[in-house]
Amino acid sequence: MTTSIYVDRKGVVFGGKITPDEIISEPFISVGLNGDPVIKRASEWIYEKN
Repeated sequence: MTTSIYVDRKGVVFGGKITPDEIISEPFISVGLNGDPVIKRASEWIYEKN
């Protein structure tokens, strides 16, 4: 994951917090492991868009 904030030459700030479309509550220990519900849902979302 990455974050960024842009500022134009006039000092106008763009960016900030992005609220996720879906919240998936799981223990942190499952992140990146086989069966990770976040990765599973992300994969489903990608296939829904095609």
